[in-house]
Amino acid sequence: MARKRDREFLHTPVYEELVAGSLSEPDLYSLQPRDVGGALCETIESYFLRLAREHCVSPRTLHKLLIPPGSPMHQASPREGLLASLSGAQKSWYFFMLAERLRVCTKREDVMACTVQSLTRVVQFSSRRGRRHCPLCERDRAFGESWIPFLFEVGCVTSCPVHRVRLVASKCGAENGFSLPERQRSRMPGVCWTCGSLNFRCVNAPVEPSWLSEDWTAKQVAEAVALVTGGDAPKPKCIEKGLSLLWQRAEIDASPDFRNWYTGVVKRRVRRVGREGHATLHDVLYACMVLRLSLRNLLLGKLVFEPAPIMLPDDRLTRSGWVQIALPSTFRRKHQKMVALDAE
Repeated sequence: MARKRDREFLHTPVYEELVAGSLSEPDLYSLQPRDVGGALCETIESYFLRLAREHCVSPRTLHKLLIPPGSPMHQASPREGLLASLSGAQKSWYFFMLAERLRVCTKREDVMACTVQSLTRVVQFSSRRGRRHCPLCERDRAFGESWIPFLFEVGCVTSCPVHRVRLVASKCGAENGFSLPERQRSRMPGVCWTCGSLNFRCVNAPVEPSWLSEDWTAKQVAEAVALVTGGDAPKPKCIEKGLSLLWQRAEIDASPDFRNWYTGVVKRRVRRVGREGHATLHDVLYACMVLRLSLRNLLLGKLVFEPAPIMLPDDRLTRSGWVQIALPSTFRRKHQKMVALDAE
């Protein structure tokens, strides 16, 4: 269904307007995205807010400069609000079109890395409700240097891979319900959107050390984000190869209890969605943890195992979020043949 919608979108006035270059190109500052090629690469929403701050305009004003009112792209823009269409891991066609406009107007090719588009083609993320941040990261940053990492938007990530502490909710903790008027609220990364406190100093949540399983999960997803933002795009064939090797090792080297869980849970969750199957990242990370295989090597199709054992995850891991990895339909057929040959 997604490919069909993409083909239909190629014949819409919005796409023709962008390709023809009929939209005006305002001369915007060539602002460099934060930590491109690293684990804490910022989201396109964070880049958009920082770009609006550099021009001393509101995000809505910058949106009007990029997409003039009355154009087909403006008429097709989401009605639920600008920030709602940019926040989290929502990857709609409008999201990438606006990112393309930012790339053209800022003349920076690394802006598209903030969308993590090469990873979202094979991985479907689901973000948590509400924003989160690392309290130690915010304390170390000066005013104007904060950004929103894409890693913290992933639902299964619950800790910071740099400081190894749990993420806290970016909810205002000001006493007596103090809040600024709507016109005085600042839409800036690292600033509380309710009371305007810098570096979320109003949040009084304690700093708690994370578990080893949480650190391992954050490290694996961080390596995957750094892989795609650095220019190495994973291909579906590599993922198919990696999952095939992972499945073979699970049936040969793993314990009987793990094989029963793996064949019962993972195979059951590989369901048909259009012409592709999907498996949750929680199951894939669990299999990688038991079999000592990194997620980065899985995306590259490499079978390189970790030398030291890793602590198993607990039941409280990834309750609120899930991620899906797309499996080609040919993988299911090959795996069914492999199982039939092993049974003989």
